[in-house]
Amino acid sequence: MFWPFLTSPLATQSLRLSEIMVDPTPSRGLPAAEYVELYNAGDTAVDLTGLQIASGGKPVTVTGVPWLAAGEYALIVDERDADHFSAYGAPLLLCRLPSLTNGGDEVTVLLRGVSVAHLRYSPDWYHDEERDGGGYSLEFTGRGDPACGGNWRASLAESGGTPGRANSVEGLPADNRAPMVTETTLETGGVTISFDEAVTGIADYLFLLDDLPAAAERLDERTFHIPFSFVPGKVYRLTILPDYSDCAGNTPDQLVSRSLLLGSDLRPGDIVINELLFDPLPGESDFIELFNTSDHAFDLRGWQLLNQTSAQRPKVVNTSFVLLPGEFVVMTADRESLLRQHPNARRDRIVEMSLPSLPNAGANVTILTQNSVAVDALTYSPEMHAPLLASTEGVSLERIDAAISTDQTDNWTSAASTAGYGTPTRPNSQTRSAGPPLHYFTLESPTFSPDGDGHRDQLAITYRTAVPGTMARVSVFDVEGLPVAQLERVALLAAEGALNWDGTTDNGRLAPPGAYIILVESFDGEGHTHRYKLLAVLAG
Repeated sequence: MFWPFLTSPLATQSLRLSEIMVDPTPSRGLPAAEYVELYNAGDTAVDLTGLQIASGGKPVTVTGVPWLAAGEYALIVDERDADHFSAYGAPLLLCRLPSLTNGGDEVTVLLRGVSVAHLRYSPDWYHDEERDGGGYSLEFTGRGDPACGGNWRASLAESGGTPGRANSVEGLPADNRAPMVTETTLETGGVTISFDEAVTGIADYLFLLDDLPAAAERLDERTFHIPFSFVPGKVYRLTILPDYSDCAGNTPDQLVSRSLLLGSDLRPGDIVINELLFDPLPGESDFIELFNTSDHAFDLRGWQLLNQTSAQRPKVVNTSFVLLPGEFVVMTADRESLLRQHPNARRDRIVEMSLPSLPNAGANVTILTQNSVAVDALTYSPEMHAPLLASTEGVSLERIDAAISTDQTDNWTSAASTAGYGTPTRPNSQTRSAGPPLHYFTLESPTFSPDGDGHRDQLAITYRTAVPGTMARVSVFDVEGLPVAQLERVALLAAEGALNWDGTTDNGRLAPPGAYIILVESFDGEGHTHRYKLLAVLAG
């Protein structure tokens, strides 16, 4: 015989919220009304006398069935909507149901004044962009803690929900992603670390500063603060160990490392515009490169890029990026496009962001700090390119000397074709070293053997140019003066570098062993011409 009054008080702990409809419109087939589903997950009936529900305010009393049997569902609905839900066969618990806010709210079920089920939901709990706009309920997957948003999903039922019966998402995963660090904010008194969701399972020392354990204060479920006295201009390394998880048990598989910097005063010339692409190839993107000439670091968050000749508002660097001494950073609207065009560029030195308009006919580029302090400015024009260049499309402008004023037009020229017409995130191809100007072409070694053994497989013709914009034509002849190969029909050279011959003739065959004459003809926009005849030996 079943004696309800002998039911253990612990049976109330088996009551749980299993489904909530907070945004019933547009209806997918269910009544256009909010409801809350209660489920008895235990093996003993629960006395519902004194049942109440609250949604961030004063609890209201619920009336209806006195007992909820083990494994049974009940629907808490507004008494004015009772007729709409009677067809679903589940026991109805009636009240003046508190309104459930679409954008997030809390729901608490109390039994005789004691909270027996509570959750604080948000739109993130849907985990489905196609079903978070209304008409679908939130259903508990039956996995883990019912108060954890990672264990809820949007209903998969065609009608938008499953009131009074097993949930459509029962046993299905909802959140499989570990918490992510969204922001690290540095102030004089310490650093604040924010995650994109609540984190649990925190170890005693989750954070390291410069590889030393750092004790953190928890400000809320997502935010931590490490008290620390930071020195302006010095870069610190924050490491977050993968010893945390979200309420659904998702744990990161690797540590997080961030550079921290408390900004110092900016001096003229500390950061300069170093390279600019304003006439990209079709399908590619403009880019602006900055170079840190100073001995201290700067965080570019909040810095502004603008074209002073345009009415557009400045474009802002919205992410933290620490520019170290002697380092480069490139801003572009399409990181992947830049990497396709320049595969040697460093991905970690590229900031993807909107750029100001950079017309091909010329304009202005100005860099400001977040406080609108001028950093550097360049007024560019296509005439700053190498005068002998046939087309500027896809060719960046490079600064020749970082110590010379940005607005000096002869301090700029075209990036070398031998460097892919651009060197984003790397030293400029046209940078000239100090000392008297030199111009030469020579052979690294007069003998080479293209046999694939990894030793002198190519003939290296090293060079240095005295004038930016120097072009060269390189031809190979046999000792009888007959043409063998045309290495470079016209190459735009860097300040220094090498041109290589792999021993292949113009018809694609390997040249026979013997002596060859390498003819180099160089010329520049100032009218200087040079001819070099170099003797090389292709060894058998």
